[in-house]
Amino acid sequence: MNYYDSIAESYDYLYKGEQLKKFDNVKDLISKGLILDLGCGNGFITEKLNNAVGVDNSVKMLEKCPPNLRVIQADIPSLPFKDETFDLVFSLTALQDVNDIESAVSEIKRILKPKGRIVLSVLRKKKINEIEKELKKNFKKMKIKENFNDLVFFTL
Repeated sequence: MNYYDSIAESYDYLYKGEQLKKFDNVKDLISKGLILDLGCGNGFITEKLNNAVGVDNSVKMLEKCPPNLRVIQADIPSLPFKDETFDLVFSLTALQDVNDIESAVSEIKRILKPKGRIVLSVLRKKKINEIEKELKKNFKKMKIKENFNDLVFFTL
């Protein structure tokens, strides 16, 4: 059982307020089109996105999603989508929990449409430098801004 499976029942109590603040701080960066929400958890942020698909590796978290949401159980380094599917890949605090950052970033790039965008808020943990390096390698026009305890990597 992964960590998020073990806290699925209490996730909202533990993190919802913090995640909503982070979302409010980046929502102006979110564009129109088909959106992928990486690490969607129980879907409370996915619900706020227009035309979104949520992905999470925690079955227990996905079981908490509202029934109207489109969600899929998958790992970020091996996403089950065709190339160039999404207009925007969005994520709040998920990438720092991925073991294979290089594969995860490669997958994000693969599933984005040619003019697709990213908005990825990442906790400043020990992997932050590796994540930044991989994102800069794959998204040349990427910008960075602070978001509470996170760094937000985004393209316009």
